[in-house]
Amino acid sequence: MLSRAPVVPCAIGLLMQDEVAHIWLYNRDGAIPSTGLTILTDLPRFLVLLFALQRFQVQDFGFVEPYDLGAVAALQDTGPRESHKSVKQGKFYINPADVVYRTLSLKGRGTHVVEASDMRPPEGRRPEPVAKFSWVDCSRSPEKDLVDFAIQRAKERTADAEAVTVHMPYIAHSWDDSRWITDRIRQSLKLPLKYRRLRDPESGEVYRILRITLVERLQRLITLPDEHFIRGWFQLLIAHYHNWRNGIQHRDISLGNLMCRGGDKDPVCAVLNDWDLGVDAEDPNTKHTGYEVTGTVPFMAVDLLTHKGLHGNVAILYRHDLEAFIWVLIWAVCCYRDGKMVYLSPQGIHKWDVHDPISCGALKRNFLTNDQPIVPASDGWVYGAKLATELVFYLDYKDTERAVKRKAARQRWRTSDDTSTLLPQPTRVQEEDDPEHEWSDFWTWISGLQKQVPCIAEFIPKDLPKSKADENKQ
Repeated sequence: MLSRAPVVPCAIGLLMQDEVAHIWLYNRDGAIPSTGLTILTDLPRFLVLLFALQRFQVQDFGFVEPYDLGAVAALQDTGPRESHKSVKQGKFYINPADVVYRTLSLKGRGTHVVEASDMRPPEGRRPEPVAKFSWVDCSRSPEKDLVDFAIQRAKERTADAEAVTVHMPYIAHSWDDSRWITDRIRQSLKLPLKYRRLRDPESGEVYRILRITLVERLQRLITLPDEHFIRGWFQLLIAHYHNWRNGIQHRDISLGNLMCRGGDKDPVCAVLNDWDLGVDAEDPNTKHTGYEVTGTVPFMAVDLLTHKGLHGNVAILYRHDLEAFIWVLIWAVCCYRDGKMVYLSPQGIHKWDVHDPISCGALKRNFLTNDQPIVPASDGWVYGAKLATELVFYLDYKDTERAVKRKAARQRWRTSDDTSTLLPQPTRVQEEDDPEHEWSDFWTWISGLQKQVPCIAEFIPKDLPKSKADENKQ
């Protein structure tokens, strides 16, 4: 319904229950139901409703020209149904009917990717573009701005700037279509906007706006063979770490966002894609640092897949994105064969479903604590299976380490003079973000795998950074 075309601002339905009619309006912020209208006792009102609907234009029903030409032509009865007309936007042509990817959903971003072409004069090796349509929160900065900031800061602050810059997507153009904003109908009906936990202790009302981004065409990293996938995974892990230290936080690590350019050619050039949920933590005006939970459920950190985490009571840390990278690797090894999903994957990993985050978190924690083996979906996962097996133990080790620290904090509270409160205050203190400590621990853990996974040697940092705790000791 809302996913049939790149631009579907709304959909209207009439639900009949016996003689009672209910009007439902859907947009990317959810459904708005009306109260019931009894057509027997309220026949005049019902006729007025029909006359009003009769006077709607096609775009009032959510059919927008030129992005939904086939439906518009059918409704207007204007002759042959033309559905493959390109839309000119500056020096680009967008082909709405040639779908590359789309998300089937009734609310949320509803990302829709279609073919596009660049009509600018040739200049070097300019990549072929695609057009991404997405209904983003009005408070989100454009993806292009965030990527540009990441590249600029990497050149200024990172010793090996190419470890970041070549692994960022090329974004040619981005703009918002202010004609389609989800708050107008709610303001007209005096309904409250969606309320999201943004910055602790602040919250905010936000709505969605249509954002169109012209980005380079990329290939999914999962389509590459075992060793190539592992190399690309490490490339993006390193790029992501440097970006985080530079204040640019991705916040949505998933298998679908790990891409590459150039196919399976050697050397692999992986690209960390889809920065529209990213955050510039150094921007004093940002509203998204801290507690707003974003991500793709099967890959999110276990700490975030709890009632506390989902309600914005857990600070988002670097280790959460690092854990997401590890879950991506585990998922890929256990659920993918030759680049395609295997739904009968072992240990029920495919049941880590997006529709029930709490259950997903419980299943993932159970996977860690019960020492369930990594069973690759394909014999081709040689290095990937070895690395994933070791990283399962790493996640369990880190979880145990944090539990020991919480226990020690509780013990200190018990022996202190401040025991008047019911809950120990030290355990309420939010964990400090220390990417350097997590980075050092990660590489220290897997450095012993160089014989089993030879390509690790290419990526081990020469000088591991000191954690904040170590710096404070000095």
